[in-house]
Amino acid sequence: MPRISRANRNIAIGLLQAGQSQHAVACRVGVRQSTISRLWKRWRQQNSVEDRLRRGRPRVTNRAQDRYIRLHLLHHRTATATSTAINIPGLHQVSAQTVKNRLREAGLRARRPYFGLSYVNVIDNVEYSGVPMCRTGFGRRSVRMWGAISYTGKSNLVMFQDNLVAQRYCADILRPHLLPILSRQRELFQQDNARPHTARVTTDFFTNENINVLP
Repeated sequence: MPRISRANRNIAIGLLQAGQSQHAVACRVGVRQSTISRLWKRWRQQNSVEDRLRRGRPRVTNRAQDRYIRLHLLHHRTATATSTAINIPGLHQVSAQTVKNRLREAGLRARRPYFGLSYVNVIDNVEYSGVPMCRTGFGRRSVRMWGAISYTGKSNLVMFQDNLVAQRYCADILRPHLLPILSRQRELFQQDNARPHTARVTTDFFTNENINVLP
């Protein structure tokens, strides 16, 4: 039955008791005649126009499964809702949304696993087509990484600790790792204006290898 305000329900019952037709009452209240018919039937059977109590959708999980969901998250802080749902014991499959609902009831939230280096701060970041060349450090120790991707492939992740000079940049990075994945006729190479990238040795390398570099 569509939702009707309590006042309109009482008005509809009063009009019906006064002898008006269900069609006329429906037009007066602004609902369908079938709604007035069900309202009148309820009044005659229960002597009330209030909605019956509804239990709602039955719970998929029982108390033991609810307890398992809470304890699993507390013992595995990086567990996701999907991984927790897969491991729940029982005959019926529980969805990830159900796990989130049970955790919300307990004041908890599922975590997303963290992928990356622990206790590392990114100090600088240089992008080539979205893959960073970055120097990361913790305390006084640091390590630099270089990587590149293109539409047709990707390079290996190169890690080094010493300062990067133009000669080493060309010999140890560009030649063995960039050239194999770069289609020189169609693709453009992008980098920032760091000194090893703009040195004469590097620009001559690009010219000799016929590599188009974005300014």
